[in-house]
Amino acid sequence: MPISDVYAPASGTSTLIVSDGKKKLLATIDFSTQGPQVFSADGDYTFITAPGSQFSSLIGKWKNIANNSGGSFQVTGGRLVANVPTIATSMFGKYYWSAIHAPVLAFDLTQFGDVVSDPNLLSSTIVVEAEFDPMFTKVGTVYTSAVGAAYCWAHAGVMQGATAYFAGTQAGGPLRYRSAAYRCEAAGAGTASNYPYNIFDSSGLTPSSSNIGNTIAQFSLNPVPWNSFAIEGVTKLGSTWSARHSHDFFATSTAKFHYYNGTMDNMVGTSSYWQNWDPTLNTGTGGYGATSNNDLWAFVGFTRSTGSGTTAVKCSKLNIYIVETT
Repeated sequence: MPISDVYAPASGTSTLIVSDGKKKLLATIDFSTQGPQVFSADGDYTFITAPGSQFSSLIGKWKNIANNSGGSFQVTGGRLVANVPTIATSMFGKYYWSAIHAPVLAFDLTQFGDVVSDPNLLSSTIVVEAEFDPMFTKVGTVYTSAVGAAYCWAHAGVMQGATAYFAGTQAGGPLRYRSAAYRCEAAGAGTASNYPYNIFDSSGLTPSSSNIGNTIAQFSLNPVPWNSFAIEGVTKLGSTWSARHSHDFFATSTAKFHYYNGTMDNMVGTSSYWQNWDPTLNTGTGGYGATSNNDLWAFVGFTRSTGSGTTAVKCSKLNIYIVETT
C-alpha cells in the first residue's frame, strides 16, 4: 500500500516529498494562457501557471537577450516563439563554435519547499520537460522544416548553481547544467539520406562541456513506435537532475527515448562512475562536492549555429516535476 501523499495542496512550502515514486507537479507554464508579450531586455517577467501548480504564478528570468541581435522572443498565438539570429550562439558559451551565451529563460526552483528541504537532492529527482510544436513535416520520404531557417536549436533542462549567474556575479554560466537539445538542420526539404534534424545530449561541468549526438535518421529505420522520431518529430524534451546522475529524454506522442551519459557525475562534478565515489572529497559531507547543492533552475534556451533567415521555434509548455528517489 503506498504511503499517503505529503504534498500540501496549492502550496509551495510542503515537506518532502513523494509517496509512491510517481511524478508530482511543481509547476506548469502553459503559454496558451499567457497574454501576448515581447521580451526585449534581460530581467524578471511574470508567468501564470496552470491549475495544479504549487504557485499561481512564477517569475521567469531572461538573460542574454542582447546577444539575440536581429532576433526576438515573444509570447504570441499561445506559444513562446523564438526567432534566433544569424550570429553563432551557444548555451553558456560552451559549444565549440562560439563563446557567445545564447538567451535563456529560467525559473528558480528554490522557491519550492520540496526542493529546499533536500539540500543535496539525496531523496529527490527534478524533472524538467518542455513541449514544442513539431519542427518538421514529412510527406512520403521528404522532410521539410516547419520552423524556418537552418541550424536552430531548442534546449530544455536543469541548471545547478545559477543564482550568481543571474545576479551578474558569475560570468561563466551556471556551475553545472544538463539539457536535451533538438536541432533543425535545414530550411529546405530532405530525404532519409539528407535528414534535417538531430537530437543531442548536452552536459556542462565548469569549465568544460560535452555534446553527444544521436540522429533521428537511426530511428527512421526502427519499427513502430520508435520510427515516430523520424515520422512525427520530437515534441517533448528535457532532463532529470538528482544528487548522483541525470539523463535526457525526447518524446513523441507514441514513444520516449532516454539518453544516459554514464560520465556525467552531478555529485563530484567530474567524469566518474558510482564505484569511484570518494568519501574524503569534501570533509563533513562525504563525497559531495562543495558546489553540489539545490541551487537549481529549470530552463529553456534557443540557439543558432549557422544559416540565415528568420526562425520560429515554438514552445507550448514547460512542466516541472519532482520524484522521490529510492
